[in-house]
Amino acid sequence: MRIEGPMQSFGYNSFFQNRETLSEPTKSSMIGLLCSAIGIDRKDNKNLIPLTKMRMGVRVDCPGDLNIDFQTIGSGDIYYNWDKYNGYYNNNKEYYIFNSDETVSKNAVISKRYYLSDASFIVGFESVDESLLRECHNSLKNPKWHLFLGRKSYVPTSRIYLPDGLKPCDLETALLEYEYSPFGLTKKPKGPLKFIIENDEGTPIKDNPISFHDRVFSYRYVNRYYKEII
Repeated sequence: MRIEGPMQSFGYNSFFQNRETLSEPTKSSMIGLLCSAIGIDRKDNKNLIPLTKMRMGVRVDCPGDLNIDFQTIGSGDIYYNWDKYNGYYNNNKEYYIFNSDETVSKNAVISKRYYLSDASFIVGFESVDESLLRECHNSLKNPKWHLFLGRKSYVPTSRIYLPDGLKPCDLETALLEYEYSPFGLTKKPKGPLKFIIENDEGTPIKDNPISFHDRVFSYRYVNRYYKEII
């Protein structure tokens, strides 16, 4: 998969007012993307689990830049009182935020939203289940639901589906040999590229989704290294 766009975000330990991003795609974000392509509902843990058992790897073709948005919620809007029979009425010019229970809070919230700009990654999955890999590949070609890069407004600039994305080799070889063409560039990079490969041991990261609906994640282990591509 080619994960490339002007804005993308891969949250990890993020909270409502402080949305951070890692420097490369998380497994939860990529599995979520595959679920959208296939059409797996966030409550469907049965069909989610086989995807989480695949081994994931990332090649950083272009790391991009870390940027931040300051978003103010509840500042400057006009609150109309709501009556379920008569609709909106009694225009009161007040700042407001709608709470989840449909009550109104008048306290403005400033949210910090971190994102990567102009980053490009090649992401691969390895599995002994060839039919599962083929299903993922075909679904990316004709996704059931909208595909985005971490947030719904962060759309990819290049197609995520790669026609030659299915490779009869191990994950490391596939990432090492796949063509280098971030944002259409064809010139070979001058130095080594960064790889993040899931393995049985290494640095732990808690981003393997067990349930999107209940926000349950398990640890996996990754190795990070630099290597020149072939």
